[in-house]
Amino acid sequence: MLDRLIRFCHRFEGFLSAFGKLAGWLIIPMLLTVAMTIGASLVGWNRFFAWEMDVFLLGDSVTVNTLLDLQWHIFLIIVMLGGAYALVEDSHVSVDLFYGLFSSRWKVLVTILGDVIFLIPFCAVMLWFSWGFTVSSYLSGEGSSYGGLLDRWFVKAFLPLGFTLILLAAMSRVIRLFCELFRESKY
Repeated sequence: MLDRLIRFCHRFEGFLSAFGKLAGWLIIPMLLTVAMTIGASLVGWNRFFAWEMDVFLLGDSVTVNTLLDLQWHIFLIIVMLGGAYALVEDSHVSVDLFYGLFSSRWKVLVTILGDVIFLIPFCAVMLWFSWGFTVSSYLSGEGSSYGGLLDRWFVKAFLPLGFTLILLAAMSRVIRLFCELFRESKY
């Protein structure tokens, strides 16, 4: 039973980390927007393309301000979707002052306690507030006031999504580590 639950958690964590792997490909369009912004600044362009009707996110044109906003939006998406990946792959920032001195059993206990006491409640609070933040942006029709991207709710929606992924990854890790700890103590 424990082995099946551990395998399920590993598969579920792999599913969650896939969002981060996918978001990693957004580095390419982010670099392209940076290069286009720099090139436009050098030659004095402001507007790249324009059309008659509003298009989702872009409005009626693509300007340097659009590209600047797009850079920050892509960066936010990469960070928020990459959070669960970093947690699953154990490549996140952690304070290892005493952790390296602990036995493997104590390391697992510290990780479980840290996730339960700090990470899971933090993600729950951030999920709650970021959801309200996103809904408020959607209802108000928030967009750029200086010619950047419109529909800011879209990028803000990645905040609750990212915290949900991190929360699920933390919960799965707690279950998996608890099962592994319990399985080891049986033998």
